[in-house]
Amino acid sequence: MNGLRRFVATAVIASLALGSPTLLGGCSLAFVRPAKKDASGQYQPAGCSTSRTAPVADIAITFLQMLRTAYALSLSGSDYRDSVLTRNTDIALGIALTTLFASSAAVGLKVTGTCREATLRVAREQAEDEDEDDDETAE
Repeated sequence: MNGLRRFVATAVIASLALGSPTLLGGCSLAFVRPAKKDASGQYQPAGCSTSRTAPVADIAITFLQMLRTAYALSLSGSDYRDSVLTRNTDIALGIALTTLFASSAAVGLKVTGTCREATLRVAREQAEDEDEDDDETAE
């Protein structure tokens, strides 16, 4: 039983360490930059994030938090006797962190998707402008 307590304490500490970006609101909320809307209402890609690294990290942490919460649900209150957290606190913390990172992942995927679309639109517009310039030069 002593080994189980040590495992629970280690799991709680590891979960809190993995959840440390929550001070900033999740990886995507902290690090992903959105595209800016111009006066015409179109998104401009200057400086926005196209990388899905932060949302993928959020998804991974969400999954780990789900596992940790499921494990906490499988334990009894007596398993937390010498632990820093009570069982109910651990479960509530797990649910909160799961929700936070899942929300951050959803925002990150949406923002990076919008940035990617804006980047492709601008690239297409530039290619069309170059084609028109080439056609005018050829005449």
